[in-house]
Amino acid sequence: MANILLSHSVGNRGRKRPVYALLRNCQNLSFCLTALLVDGRGVESERRPYAVRMKLILGLLVISLSVAACASPSAELGSRFADAFDGFAPLGVLHRSYSDYLFYGTDVAIPGGLDTSCPTTGTLLGLLHIELLTQTGAHVVAGLPRLARLRADLAEFCARQSENLVTLAQLQLIDLDVLKRAGDEGLFAEIYALQDELQIALDAVLEELPDAVRMWEFAVAFSLRTLLNAGETSRLEPSLRSILYGSEEASEPPAFLPEELSQSIIELAALIGVPLDDAARSRAMELAETVYHDVMERP
Repeated sequence: MANILLSHSVGNRGRKRPVYALLRNCQNLSFCLTALLVDGRGVESERRPYAVRMKLILGLLVISLSVAACASPSAELGSRFADAFDGFAPLGVLHRSYSDYLFYGTDVAIPGGLDTSCPTTGTLLGLLHIELLTQTGAHVVAGLPRLARLRADLAEFCARQSENLVTLAQLQLIDLDVLKRAGDEGLFAEIYALQDELQIALDAVLEELPDAVRMWEFAVAFSLRTLLNAGETSRLEPSLRSILYGSEEASEPPAFLPEELSQSIIELAALIGVPLDDAARSRAMELAETVYHDVMERP
């Protein structure tokens, strides 16, 4: 997934801003967004697309952080988007697993939480919608119609496919005939379309955030909320360091941060990309929670 960033001019003000071409070299974007996290035992997680979401958010954040801090609710938006992706994860994992079966002959896995993914995702998108409505700016104008469309399409999907989702969730053994019938009724095509809409909504909001600081807050909140939602992990994705530091080239946290927050970020970054024993894992999650809350509470 190298070379996932493109940059060109956008907007109607004629200025240069990053345009985040997310995983453009992926043959199928939904596969990339729902890639499974391999835990310390070499077993694929049923729900958590953490590793690829770290790559995703790094693609959203190659920026220069030389501006001063200013008040912003962007961290709240990043956190809400992370929750929405997490709620949708069982649907995305099911789509990927069945697609892998069709293309590569691998075993199909039915993720946990599939039967409740519709109401869970609907609730989380509603909270995201409410948060966006409380804000002002170009990102609101860009994001609201996308989010409204996504919520409407999700409601229609749930009404059509809830029976299929419950049936699949209750399977004791994989039944390929049941999966094929669900596919013939449009289940997997509709999941793919919804996943694409969720990604488009995120793009629309993030690309219109007004400055680098707000983008950093969004990205860090998104990334750490994703990690905290996933629970303890045996290894932190290496791209998390670049997110915390603001770019792949940076060797320290952004200069506008207070010393205490910077030190927490440096300590967390030192645990990234290496195997974690129990003590290091516990410390990593403690630091992730500290940094997350400090970013969320920035003035």
